[in-house]
Amino acid sequence: SNVTVTDRAVQDLKHMMAIQREQVLLDPATNALNTLCGVVSRDDPRVVMPDETTLDPLDARIVNKELREALSTSNLEVNIVGDFDVDQLEDYILRYLGSLDELSPSRDVVDPSYSTIDPDLQRMDIEKTIPDTAERAAVVIGQLGPSMYGTTFENRNPWHPITNAWVNGADSEFNSNLKDGMLLWKRSHPLYIPVVLDLLEPILASDMHYRMRDGLGVAYHCNWDFVRNRRHSSGLWSVEINTNVDLIKQAVDAAVEHISEATFGEFELLQAKAFLLEDYHKGKAEGHKWLSRMEGLQQDDSARIDFRHVNDYEKMVRSITITDLYDVWGSFNTDPEQIIRCACKTVPADVDVNDDLLGFKEGDSAEL
Repeated sequence: SNVTVTDRAVQDLKHMMAIQREQVLLDPATNALNTLCGVVSRDDPRVVMPDETTLDPLDARIVNKELREALSTSNLEVNIVGDFDVDQLEDYILRYLGSLDELSPSRDVVDPSYSTIDPDLQRMDIEKTIPDTAERAAVVIGQLGPSMYGTTFENRNPWHPITNAWVNGADSEFNSNLKDGMLLWKRSHPLYIPVVLDLLEPILASDMHYRMRDGLGVAYHCNWDFVRNRRHSSGLWSVEINTNVDLIKQAVDAAVEHISEATFGEFELLQAKAFLLEDYHKGKAEGHKWLSRMEGLQQDDSARIDFRHVNDYEKMVRSITITDLYDVWGSFNTDPEQIIRCACKTVPADVDVNDDLLGFKEGDSAEL
């Protein structure tokens, strides 16, 4: 309730963030991903690595003002994991937190404009060049999808057509069956979408990697990822492709085609479940694993998250079927005409790429 940041701390943080930005922009893969995030967020500095125009005006006065507006006792959340004495714990909470002055935020913690993703469709194809001693290239393609943090029927997730239809009262045989027993429990559960995405991620990554590298020979590494952000009502899927400079177009075309024809099998689903459950059981004894799942449970603006996120994970993993995979996959935007393509390739270090600080240029709507 009395946090104060000094000018020296702000300057140190700005310096560290400038170094981090430089590291991101000088690597083809992270540069391409940062570009994709910029397209999706229309260069929102809360999403992309902030540049000098964002960092330079910041000082201790501005930072402390923002802290006072954001930090308040009304937003205080306490999550505790471990073996503890409940009575003693309550005493500690009252002693150390109950004595804080009551503070309410002067504005909403979540900016509504930040929770809505609206990609800049005028920048669908971007190619950048950066200096390096070795020739290499990376492409990141992606588009919108369901939120990694899931939803309940109460939230009417627009990226989930089946549950959205059910909550809006659509009359269909499927919706009637959905109201029965296990299926209703599963598909109305806040873990339904997150667990399906947890399963889809390794399935899609493995299939894409072997097809692109071993099958077509247009890439030497591929990785599928769901970009996670609790504050967004929708999510972002992305595929990172590491390839040669002269194979960029072939790699992109092959990846887009593969995504539009994606299929899932029982064996791949069983493998993904085994991997997830092994990781889950290893992490059950680790406090940070539980704390990460509990974060945000008490926030009024995060109704799609509740305590079932902690208790029902294993049951949900075991209940997922191939039909569920296709159900959630159908809510992804995989239209080949709308997939965003961001490529970054290196050129010899002695080539005059650009005379800006970090030495890269962006081709507007460049053909890949």
